[in-house]
Amino acid sequence: QMQLGVGEVVRIFGLTSDKGRELNGREATVLTVGDRCHVELAGGDAVSVRNCNLVRAGEYDSDDGWNVGRVAKRQRTEPGSASSSETSSTALAASSAAPSPAGVSEEGAVWLVLSSYSFPEGCACVANAPIAAAFRSLEKFEVSVQCDDDASEERHFNSEALLYSRAAAVAAGVPFPLSQWMPLGKSGFVARAAASLPFFGPFRALQAYQILSSGSCEALAKFEIGRPPTGSDNALRLKNEAGRSMASAPEKRQLGKVFGLGAKTAIDLVEAAGRFDGLTPVRSVPSLLQSPQHLAKLGGDKRAGSLLASLRHFDELQEPVSEAEALEMRRHVLSVVRSHHSARAGERRDCPPPPAGGGPCRCCWHADFVGGSRTRGRAGHDVDLLLWHATEPNSWGEGEEACVLLPLLRELLLPAGGATGPG
Repeated sequence: QMQLGVGEVVRIFGLTSDKGRELNGREATVLTVGDRCHVELAGGDAVSVRNCNLVRAGEYDSDDGWNVGRVAKRQRTEPGSASSSETSSTALAASSAAPSPAGVSEEGAVWLVLSSYSFPEGCACVANAPIAAAFRSLEKFEVSVQCDDDASEERHFNSEALLYSRAAAVAAGVPFPLSQWMPLGKSGFVARAAASLPFFGPFRALQAYQILSSGSCEALAKFEIGRPPTGSDNALRLKNEAGRSMASAPEKRQLGKVFGLGAKTAIDLVEAAGRFDGLTPVRSVPSLLQSPQHLAKLGGDKRAGSLLASLRHFDELQEPVSEAEALEMRRHVLSVVRSHHSARAGERRDCPPPPAGGGPCRCCWHADFVGGSRTRGRAGHDVDLLLWHATEPNSWGEGEEACVLLPLLRELLLPAGGATGPG
């Protein structure tokens, strides 16, 4: 929980009772601290509020400081267990016709889903998909123009990208359509969403309203045409605090998709900065492919093969992978891994799939889908597989004879004529 101090100014959020909703968004001063804090409202009234429903006022600038400073710790409680019998995930899988479980308020249903459970299959309302998709695009644009955390020397944290990521997850998991608040008008929608949804301040709520009204919002529309967006303070975000330009987002995003480049290199290519200082700006994959000077700066002969391949096959690599293709990839990878494992063990290690409701065996290697496509419910441009074994200590072993990944990669990279299956 958040460590608050006496005298700090906080903002109340996420209360779901009738009286609590009247307090959401109000600032107060902390009088006592603990699991429940006594706080004094601006008018002098004192109330008791759980620590998890308080956030320091003004802690984040880009989403108004209230829900973004908190992420309720999700209990790893399985649906249907004793502790979740009254508010099971099944009960929360509400449709638009029945927006919340019986006896649970609309906002209460949201908080039960978002703060206590992983989203169960079928829980999300598909009507909110446009909002989630727009926020995911905004997250990617923020990374494209500001860089990701790992590659940034100037910033320790890309908070804007994180805020969009959290808001997208909320929109993707809410079990009722947010459009049901549209009859309240813009101000009513914004107030209800900001008070009810985790990680939605008034600015994010306004963006959701704009997306439902027109299919987009101001920030996304500007990013898509390469212009700097307007922030929650209504000021034009020409540069971030590290001095990076917020313009040319589409070009930076495209170059950042090239395998082996990343956001930081893409930014430097577009802005002719860093190691590309003095060279002509590069604004597209074809332009980069046709520039020996830039390719030399990117590693020359050491990376020529992999980089040129990723540039030449860029469009192909962006094409979505169908479900059938993904299943075939997993089947082939698993067949290779199990074949190698059987040879090492001296006996067959290729058990059939378990019966419905049964768990995987402990003697074989397994391959599971992981990554964003699994959680989004649709294919991406690649397939992420997790190879695992219940008792083998790791995938590398003491030597090549016990290794899993290198023999697998060698077989997958065989020329088409020599491969045992689709490569």
